[in-house]
Amino acid sequence: MSAIIEVENLTKKFKDFTAVNGITFSVEQSDIFAFLGPNGAGKTTTLKMLAGLLYPTSGSARVLGYVPWERDDGYRRQFALLLGQKNQLWWDLPARESLELNAKIYGISPAMLERTVAEMSELLAVREPFYKQADVLINTDLRSVREAAQQIALQFKLATRGKR
Repeated sequence: MSAIIEVENLTKKFKDFTAVNGITFSVEQSDIFAFLGPNGAGKTTTLKMLAGLLYPTSGSARVLGYVPWERDDGYRRQFALLLGQKNQLWWDLPARESLELNAKIYGISPAMLERTVAEMSELLAVREPFYKQADVLINTDLRSVREAAQQIALQFKLATRGKR
C-alpha cells in the first residue's frame, strides 16, 4: 500500500518565528490520522501547507500524488480543508439563512440542503437555534450550530467535489 500523504522535513517560518519545524510523516490510505497539540504547535499551519494555502519555507510534501502548493487543478478537485475555528455563519443572519447562502454559493440543490440540515441537526441535537440570529445565540447553542454548520459545509464540499 502506498502513502497518500508524504511529508519530509517540512518547515514554515514567519520572519523569526518557526511555526512548523522539520516534520516528517506519511499516512497510508487506511490510516486514521490526527494532529494533536497545544495552541501554536503548528497544526493549522501544517494543514494549510498540505491544502496548498501556504508555501513551506523548506521541505517537501505530496498529497494524493500532488505537490499541494503547486495548486494543480486535479488536486484541488480532490482535496477539501475545513478548519474548526472558521465560522460558517454570517453574524447578522439567522443560522439557517447562512446555510442557505452557503448552499447557493457552492451550487447545492435545495433538496440536498434540506437533507443535510435535517441529518446534521438531528445528529447534533440542534433545531431551534438554526432560526435564531447568530449574534443572539447563547454560547452553547452557538457552539452546536457552528459545529453543525461546519459539518454541513463539509458535506457540501464532498457533494460538489469534481462538479466545478
